[in-house]
Amino acid sequence: EVTVSSSPMILGSAPILYLNSNEIRIKQNAKFTIKNFVAHIVDDKDAEEVLLSSIKKDGSYNRKEKGTYEMIIYVVDSDGNESNRETVTLIVE
Repeated sequence: EVTVSSSPMILGSAPILYLNSNEIRIKQNAKFTIKNFVAHIVDDKDAEEVLLSSIKKDGSYNRKEKGTYEMIIYVVDSDGNESNRETVTLIVE
């Protein structure tokens, strides 16, 4: 009897995402990128520059509208491993 797993095969270690802060304030209409939250990303295979270009975000924000926006950010490495998910808050003033 053969058992087939439907789980994806995970290679290597998952990246680790470190933040500058869980909250950033910007002025209305100021330029902003989600990378502003990230201090450092560590992975066993991919360079930090590569991982910075593949940051994922759940949630949205509008830098043209004042308000508080909550998002979850994480990164996926070239092996498909997902980092820790971090909740971040962007406050547009």
